[in-house]
Amino acid sequence: MAADRLNIESVAVTNLRPAKFFACYLLGSHAYVLGAGLPIPQPATMRPSHLLLILLSLSSSLLPFASAGPTNNFGEVTSICSRTDYPFLCIYASTAYGQSYPAIDVASLLAMHIKMTTDHTQTAKAIASMYAINPTTTPQVKQALEVCLKQYDDAFDDLATGSTAVAGHDAGTANSMLSAVISYYSTCDDAFAEIFAANPLAKQDDFLMKMVSNALALAQLILQ
Repeated sequence: MAADRLNIESVAVTNLRPAKFFACYLLGSHAYVLGAGLPIPQPATMRPSHLLLILLSLSSSLLPFASAGPTNNFGEVTSICSRTDYPFLCIYASTAYGQSYPAIDVASLLAMHIKMTTDHTQTAKAIASMYAINPTTTPQVKQALEVCLKQYDDAFDDLATGSTAVAGHDAGTANSMLSAVISYYSTCDDAFAEIFAANPLAKQDDFLMKMVSNALALAQLILQ
């Protein structure tokens, strides 16, 4: 889907059509249009909470996407997501995976984050495998990619274990498993830092760490 780069200061919120806006999430100091991956410069004075309010003001136009499956009021979803580290990623998960659930609550949002993280880890693994078999990839980079591939496989296992632990109200296991998953993606980054090479998976790892950070926050809401 093509989209033009938008300046959040100069474009009125009412001009962001649902088909192009869909949902917005924060990665570091920038906002992105989902589906296009195009950065929207974020003013230094604009906090995530301010952007969340902007998204709430669009709830009437975004509801057709979010309500395709679940029956929740969009405000209820954003209320839960506001308690995570990356609210817009949480909202995106609800729009991308919510149609599989009759209603969205903390438990279902956690399940969506686990599913979304698993899917994106699979994508990252496919990218890593592609680079690994490329004849132009240097031996050092191939070794780093092998580290990443191993970490991604470990992530699959611990995501499943962590999800099961939350369902069984085993807080200790849930926290350790999900925290370990974050470290796996970080280890992939470290493998490239050690050889002073650019990590072609850096964006994927960053996104995945943010998703699991949200999952940890949602797990805490369930287990508290």
